[in-house]
Amino acid sequence: MTLMKRSRSLSLLLISSLTLVSCAEQQQRTSRALYDNREDCEREWGTASDTCYNDNGYHYGPHFLYFGGRGFYYPYRNGVPGNNALAAPASAQFSGAGALQSRGIVRSTNIARGGFGAQRGFGFGG
Repeated sequence: MTLMKRSRSLSLLLISSLTLVSCAEQQQRTSRALYDNREDCEREWGTASDTCYNDNGYHYGPHFLYFGGRGFYYPYRNGVPGNNALAAPASAQFSGAGALQSRGIVRSTNIARGGFGAQRGFGFGG
């Protein structure tokens, strides 16, 4: 009887731990470019309101990644990268190695994604 209770307790503990880990915040490695002006950003990513973001005089392109031989970006929603990646426009030129051929300064960044779809964008990093 004692062995059976321990086994149930251990199973319950493992299931609870896995559930908490799956809900924990995760980091996704992306990049984005810093531009001298909004026009340079829009030339690269298009003029849709969700591609370029202005913050305190700085002009940021969207968070992007290169995967499977294609570029993708996360559209901005109220200044925060959205949840779903879209195919990058043809104006955003990528090299064969996946580097963005950009007018801006490209830096690696992270997007923090919570377990229930929540996310926060992090500052411009290097």
